[in-house]
Amino acid sequence: MSAAEVPDPATASTPAEFRDRMKQLRLWAGRPSLRQLEQLGGTTHSAGGHRIKALPASTMSYVLNGKSGGRLPRLRFVEHYVTSCLAAPGQPVADEDRYRRRWIDAWRQLAGQEHAASDAAPTVVETVAHHQLPMDIVEFTGRAAELARLRAMAEAGAGNAPTIVAVEGMAGVGKTRLAVHAAHQMIHGGLFGDLQLWADLHGFDPAHPAADTGSVLDRFLRLLGVPAQHIPADLDARAALYRDRLAGRRALVLLDNAVGEEQLRPLLPASPDRLVLITSRRSLAGMAGIEPLHLDRLSTEDGIALLTRLAGCERFRDDPESAARTVALCGGLPIAICLAARRLRSRAAWTPADLIARLDRHSQQVHASFALSYEDLDAGTRRLFRLLALHPGTDVNLVGATRLAGQHDLPAVVWQLPAVLLQYFYLRSRWDDWITTHNLGLTAARGLDDQCGQAKILNGLGVAYSDRRQFAEAIDCYEEALRLFTGLHDLHGQAWTRNNLGVAHVDLDQLPEAVEKFRPALAAFRELQDQPAEALCLNNLGDALRRQGHPAQAIEHLRDALALQRRTNDRAGQRFTLHSLADLHRAERDYERAVRYYRQTHALSQELGDQWGCRTRTGPPRLHIGHDGPDRTGTGMLARGRRRVRRPGPPGGRRDPHATHAGPSNGVAGGRSGCRVASGRPSPQLTVSTWSTPPVR
Repeated sequence: MSAAEVPDPATASTPAEFRDRMKQLRLWAGRPSLRQLEQLGGTTHSAGGHRIKALPASTMSYVLNGKSGGRLPRLRFVEHYVTSCLAAPGQPVADEDRYRRRWIDAWRQLAGQEHAASDAAPTVVETVAHHQLPMDIVEFTGRAAELARLRAMAEAGAGNAPTIVAVEGMAGVGKTRLAVHAAHQMIHGGLFGDLQLWADLHGFDPAHPAADTGSVLDRFLRLLGVPAQHIPADLDARAALYRDRLAGRRALVLLDNAVGEEQLRPLLPASPDRLVLITSRRSLAGMAGIEPLHLDRLSTEDGIALLTRLAGCERFRDDPESAARTVALCGGLPIAICLAARRLRSRAAWTPADLIARLDRHSQQVHASFALSYEDLDAGTRRLFRLLALHPGTDVNLVGATRLAGQHDLPAVVWQLPAVLLQYFYLRSRWDDWITTHNLGLTAARGLDDQCGQAKILNGLGVAYSDRRQFAEAIDCYEEALRLFTGLHDLHGQAWTRNNLGVAHVDLDQLPEAVEKFRPALAAFRELQDQPAEALCLNNLGDALRRQGHPAQAIEHLRDALALQRRTNDRAGQRFTLHSLADLHRAERDYERAVRYYRQTHALSQELGDQWGCRTRTGPPRLHIGHDGPDRTGTGMLARGRRRVRRPGPPGGRRDPHATHAGPSNGVAGGRSGCRVASGRPSPQLTVSTWSTPPVR
C-alpha cells in the first residue's frame, strides 16, 4: 500500500492484520508522533467518572507494537485512534464519517469471530432490564382529573411523533408520585408494555449534581442489552443508538426531576408509540413537542382523603374540622400532609388538636423568623428578593441575579450583591461568575459615584485575579482601590490593600516592592490596634525578608507575630507563623528547630481540625486578606489548596456600623472605616483570607 492510499480495515481477517491497518493509517496520516496523537485524542471519562486521556501514548505503543498478543484493542480506543489520525496533517478522506464506520464494522466483524479474546470481545451476556419503573404507593390519593388527562394524551398519541408530557409544579406538590402512579396505571391497562425506562436526573437535588446526559444514556443502553464495548463515546452517537434500540417497541420513559432542554433533548425518543413523562420544577413549555401539565396543591377534599387514609379515619371522627385545618396548615402539599399524618399515626396519645397546635406553632415561628429577616433588609434588597422569588428552581444564577438588579434600577444592590458573595465565589471556585459580577458591580458603583463601593469591588477583583495568577490585573485593581481608600481616609482599607499588593509582588518574586508595601501596612495596623492583622502582616513581611536573604530580620518579625498571636489566643494564625519559622530554620540548616516548629504546626492543625498543617511541608504561607470582615466574634475557618477562607460568625455584642473588620484569626479585630453603602446602611461584612504555599527554593 502506498503512503497516499488510505488503508481499508475491512481487508483485515485477524487481529494482527487489524493492528497492521492501524499502523498503516498512522503512516497515511503523515506518521504523527504518539504524543501528537495523544493530544489530538483529548480526554474521556473513566468508568468511575474521572477525566482521563483518551489515547495515552503508552497504550498506543503497547497496541501498535503487538504487545497485546492476539487480542483486538478496545473499540472505544480504536474510535479515538482513527479520529485522531484523520485529524493529523495528511490527505483528507472523502467521507470521514463513513470511513470511521468502516473501522467500527471491521472491528465488530473480527470481535464476533473471537470467542476466546476476553478483552476485545468477551462472551457477551446481555444485561437486559426492560421494566424499570419505581414502586407505586398504595396510599396515592386524588388527582383524578390529571390522571384522566394523562391517559387521554397517551391513548390519542401524537401522530408521527412520541407523546411527551411535562408534569410541572413546585417542590413537594407530588409530581413524581403522579407520574409513577400514572405510568403503572397505563402498564396495567395494556399500554406501553414492551419497555419502561426510568432515570432521576437530579435537576434540583442539593445532595447531587444534575445527572450527566451521557451517563444516563450509557445506563439506558446497558439496560437495553448493548454491551459496554459497543456504547459510543460521543453523546450524539449514544443518543442515535438509544433511539434505534427503542424503535418498534411500545415504550414508556420516565425522566424525573429534569433541569432543562439541554439535559433532556438527547433522552427523547423519535418515533411514535412512545410515551415520555417528565417531571420538573421549571416550565418546559418552550420545548417543541412537549405538552405541559401543571400540578397545583391538593384540593381540600383530596388533602383530607390523603390525611385520613394515612392517619386513620377514626382519629378525626370526633373532630372533622381538624382534618381541614391540618391540610390548610400543610399548604395542601402532599409531602407535608403525608409527614403530618405519619407523625399523628405514630403517636397514639396525640389528638388531632395536638398535631394542629404543633403545626400552627411551627408555622408561626417560621413565618415570624422569615418576616424579621426580610424586614431588616433595605428596600432595594427586598425588591430584588421578591424578583428572585419568580425563579422556579432552588438555585439562582448569580450573574443573572446581578443583571436582574441592574435591569430594575437597583445599582446599589448590583455592587453590594457580589461584595457579600465574595466568600461564596472563593469557596466554590466560581472564577468566571466572580469576575463577571464584580465587573458589573464596579460599573454600577462608578455610575453612583460610590467611591467606597468601587474600592471594595476593586479589592475583590484583585483577590480573584491574584488567585488566577493574573498579577498585572490584580495589581491594577489594588492600586486603584488604594487610591480610593486614601481619598476616603479609610486607613483600614489602605492597610489591607497594601498587604494584598505585597502578596502579589511576592508571587511575582518582586521582593523589594513587596517589603515596600508590607511596612506601611504594618504601621497602619499598629495605629489601628488591629493585633491579628498586625501579626498577619508581620508574618508576610518576615517571609519576604527571608526570601531576600535577611534571616535575622525575618526571624525577628516572625517571633513578634507569634507573640502577638499567642497574646490574643489566635491559634488559627499561630500555625501559619510556626510554619514560616520552620521554613526559615530549615533554610538555615537548623533542622532541629525546623522539625520542632513543623511538629507544633502539625499538632495545632490537628487540634483545629484543619488539614493544611497536617500535610507534608509545602512551603511558607503568605496570608492575603479581603478588605471586609465580620464582627469581632467571627469564627471558623476552611483550609483549601492555596487559600484560607473564614466564614463570618454570628454577631455578638454591639457593632459599630462604621467599622470594617478583617483578619486571619479566630478572634477578629476590627478598625474604623468611613465607608457606608449608598443606602446609608452598613455594607454586608465578610472576610476572605488567602494564603499560598510555593515550593521552598
